[in-house]
Amino acid sequence: MDVVCPDAVAAGDTITVETEDHGSFTVAVPAGVLPGDTFQVELPGTAYDGYGGLGAVARELEEAHRIASEFSGASLDMRDLKPGAAEVLAAALRQLVNAVEDVVDELDDFISGSCGKFASWRGMDGEQELEWTTLHQEYVVVVEGAIASTLKELECKAEDVFAYAQVHGGDQVDKAMTRLLALAEYKHFCEMMHRYAEEEELAGSMGVMGM
Repeated sequence: MDVVCPDAVAAGDTITVETEDHGSFTVAVPAGVLPGDTFQVELPGTAYDGYGGLGAVARELEEAHRIASEFSGASLDMRDLKPGAAEVLAAALRQLVNAVEDVVDELDDFISGSCGKFASWRGMDGEQELEWTTLHQEYVVVVEGAIASTLKELECKAEDVFAYAQVHGGDQVDKAMTRLLALAEYKHFCEMMHRYAEEEELAGSMGVMGM
């Protein structure tokens, strides 16, 4: 969590941090931090687990590996039961994708009905129309309910999954992941809608040529 260094406190001094969910605990002010500066501290019980915030997913996979090994009669070392980074990412994305797929028809109707309004979008450096922001907000409302419960089950945040995907996902980011990114950032949303607008325009022109 972010902590603001209090007045009259120097680097190396110990301060008490009050939190709503983790009570109070003490931390040392890092070197180079001055009064008024913001620095990050690790909450009690949230030590880095090697899975970038997706520890709950990794634990589920590890248990599945253990059950499978017992069922097959194989004798595996505990280290062999631990899932790899790519496997954890795939499992997390699969659950999030399933959540999005539950409302995919509604999303498709929204995208096809609104993407034409983004035909003139020319990137974040161009003039931004108020309607684009409004449509992004509507899009978020359509999707966020579907993935909020899934993120809660995964015990992580959307940013955890996105950051993890950037490290371990390579180029295999499908349409559903694009939609999740569009939910997180206005820029991704506009890029997606503009791309769909271009695809629809191209499909329309191809249809006219084929007549």
